[in-house]
Amino acid sequence: MGIIITKEKEVLLLRNDEGKWVFHKGHNELGETYIETAIREIREETGVNLKEKDFEKEIDEYRYYSNKEQAMKVIKVMLFRLNKEQLIVREENFLDGIWVDMNIALEMITHEDAKGALNKSILYINS
Repeated sequence: MGIIITKEKEVLLLRNDEGKWVFHKGHNELGETYIETAIREIREETGVNLKEKDFEKEIDEYRYYSNKEQAMKVIKVMLFRLNKEQLIVREENFLDGIWVDMNIALEMITHEDAKGALNKSILYINS
């Protein structure tokens, strides 16, 4: 999972086909690091071109059991910082993408793990 916070303290959110505002997630391809996966997934889903130099910090990690895949999943949350870019939402299961103030994003996100990761990111950015 990747969280992008701009220098203007805005966060990139995607609206999924259930109408929920989320961060992107994706699976590692063979040989990819978590940072490379986040960069690739964000580019594929939004058109935002992150570089490894935009990576700030691994901000969080959580685990959950996927009933669909019958497997334990590990989600590592990577924090990136960059200037705001135009979004081109490309992924079929996302309806929209927006840049929103990071404090407002906390209210919009529905998943508690993602909300916790964003809160950690905000504390890190503000420290």
